[in-house]
Amino acid sequence: MYRQILYINKDDDEQISAMQRRPCIFYERINYCELYDDHDIINRFRISKATFSIILRLIEEEISPPSQRNRAILALCKLYMILRYLATGSFLLAISDLVGVIESSASRYIYQTCRAIAKQKQNFMSFSMNDVDIKTVVTGFYSRCRFPRVIGTIDCTHIKI
Repeated sequence: MYRQILYINKDDDEQISAMQRRPCIFYERINYCELYDDHDIINRFRISKATFSIILRLIEEEISPPSQRNRAILALCKLYMILRYLATGSFLLAISDLVGVIESSASRYIYQTCRAIAKQKQNFMSFSMNDVDIKTVVTGFYSRCRFPRVIGTIDCTHIKI
């Protein structure tokens, strides 16, 4: 946050060190849904504009800043960050540059938004526990894909270690 500045006193050949605060830089917040069409949004964030709007409506109240003081980061920008982070697996520095925040703030916002999305899991994820439904799912997986004894799947990315 601070940078050190050296002054050389010509009379005494003495170095004088002073601390100066770095100037604040405010970046323009970009609304990518207005900037890009649906195809580009899917390429960048892996979801459509309609799905983005649905997710934003579900979690907006929880991730919105309490006030607009000091150029607070809007829920829209926080959702852009988490979706880009999950879609690309990129470093926090690259994600923070996307919205124009510092890396530590990006980390906090990604955590906050991820928790808000995870709280919505009961609305979208369900595993039936009765025997009839389980047998129906197992039969469906086997008849379609020839996978025996499968009762559900999770979409994920495999990374070679």
